[in-house]
Amino acid sequence: MEKSILQLFPQEYRTLWRRVSEEQDKIQEIRLRVRKPVIIYCGGREFFHSETGELISVAGNCSKHIVTERELERILQHICHYSPYAYEEELRRGFVTVAGGHRVGVVGQVVLEEDGSVRTIKNVSCLNIRVSHQIRGAADDVMCRLYRNQRLKSTLIVSPPGCGKTTMLRDM
Repeated sequence: MEKSILQLFPQEYRTLWRRVSEEQDKIQEIRLRVRKPVIIYCGGREFFHSETGELISVAGNCSKHIVTERELERILQHICHYSPYAYEEELRRGFVTVAGGHRVGVVGQVVLEEDGSVRTIKNVSCLNIRVSHQIRGAADDVMCRLYRNQRLKSTLIVSPPGCGKTTMLRDM
């Protein structure tokens, strides 16, 4: 069973996010950007998050939830279990995988090592939560093509973002 996306938010923000978590089955992505409205991709459409926690259409006139620096920092701290150093390696790659298989992309200023590798990310300005979904049978159509004489063939899975590569691999 998928872990609720509500667990990604510190206790102080859960009331605001409760209504959104009820729509988890339809949500693909939640984009949190400092000083910008929260954008939620749900059912193939784009919505804003209102100040009261509702999903509102892009054309809606309601007050939008604008993310503050403090809020973004608190959410990232919570996602890293208040120990970002324990997640340093994942943060260097630009994302953290959390309970339930959800992935949180992290955007900020990158500090580089002399060899060009990422040392750390600071001044985080955006979190992009990719909500995972278990889809049983997602790999059914390709499984018969992956084997020859009961041996796994060399395979490369390529597609644009959001087309289900990870979902298919999990199903396999």
